[in-house]
Amino acid sequence: MVPADVSGVMFTVDPAGNSDEILTEAILGLGEPLVSGNLSPDAYSVNRQDLKIVRRGLVTQPWLLTRNGNRSGSREILIPKSRQNMQKLSDKQAIALAEMGLRLENHYGRPQDVEWAVVGDRLNIVQSRPITTTQAPDASSNEGLETLNALVSRASASPGIVAGTVRIINDAAQVDQVLKGDIIVTEMTTPDFVPAMKRAAAIVTDRGGRTCHAAIVSREMGLPCIVVTIDGTKKLRDIPVATVDGGAGEVYEGDHQTKLVPQVTEIPTDANLTTKTKLNVSLADPDSAQRVAAMCVDGVGLLRVEFMIAHLGEHPRSMLESGRGEEYNRHLAHELERFATAFQPRPVVYWFSDFKTNEYRNLKGGESYEPFEENPMIGYRGCARYIAEPDSLWRSKPSSEFAQNTPTWAQWSHSCELCPN
Repeated sequence: MVPADVSGVMFTVDPAGNSDEILTEAILGLGEPLVSGNLSPDAYSVNRQDLKIVRRGLVTQPWLLTRNGNRSGSREILIPKSRQNMQKLSDKQAIALAEMGLRLENHYGRPQDVEWAVVGDRLNIVQSRPITTTQAPDASSNEGLETLNALVSRASASPGIVAGTVRIINDAAQVDQVLKGDIIVTEMTTPDFVPAMKRAAAIVTDRGGRTCHAAIVSREMGLPCIVVTIDGTKKLRDIPVATVDGGAGEVYEGDHQTKLVPQVTEIPTDANLTTKTKLNVSLADPDSAQRVAAMCVDGVGLLRVEFMIAHLGEHPRSMLESGRGEEYNRHLAHELERFATAFQPRPVVYWFSDFKTNEYRNLKGGESYEPFEENPMIGYRGCARYIAEPDSLWRSKPSSEFAQNTPTWAQWSHSCELCPN
């Protein structure tokens, strides 16, 4: 573990659509609260051509996560009020990170999603991988916008323009209130929000960054998403209908969708890509399977099971121990079959859940099986948990029931070995 003074994520191309800028998000301390959405980051946009800072978005940070001294794990520390509004990175550091990002992009040959940590004056790159999801920015008509005042104006996490009923969700127990076409406004989403997000037209959150759960899921689902509004749940509480412009990061009172209609770009339906390597996609939502399978892709390189389990709304072990293991198996088999059928005969790599405690604790019955952990990312999860509980959570074998004509593999969290089915 790098004992970070400042840490964060850098995208060498803005995943929300601005291909001319490098986006860096930063928080004080260790980076896990940024990825989980528990802390909102500073955001620095740097022009790719001249490496000048285009904009800064500074956010108050009340606490940080740090290594727990000589003991294992980590702990939260309150930040003195005099330092809560400080700029996390100096301009010089933000530009140095951007320069490193371009070097990594040039080395790997494609835009990169980079995790980094600063200790003293030393910049550490802890991970660099290809950006999995980018979207073209909306080319919106601005006619009539001069008469509109944005109620919320913050960070764009996923572009798109929609109008709908504002639905304030205070916690996951209220997600059943979300109706089709609603705009979810909440502090932060978690995996148990996913069924409601599938019904929603847009997502607006108080916290998080471009790598938080709300942002990642919205980009995969094609939903407009705005994050780091700070007080969006308060400002929009008494607004019945609103328009969300995800590309601009703004929310307007009322239905103004016709004023913000994006220009449509025609894409040839017979477009065919020839690549030296196979082009596989990362998927989690079964409702996206048919749409993505129709694209020019070679298969599913990473199929996440968390969405499928979240749709059940109940902890898997609770179902197994109440004699409903077959119901659990049938549900997963049905959802997996939707992916396999859509992509056959192309391969699908099924990634077994790493069962992070915080993701499953909120499911029905979850508190009986999931301990509270300060930092679930480095806690009781993955292969270690599979080995520790071989006769409970991991008994299901849905892969034996679906789509025999589709090549399928299983990938285990914290393991690089792939096993043909």
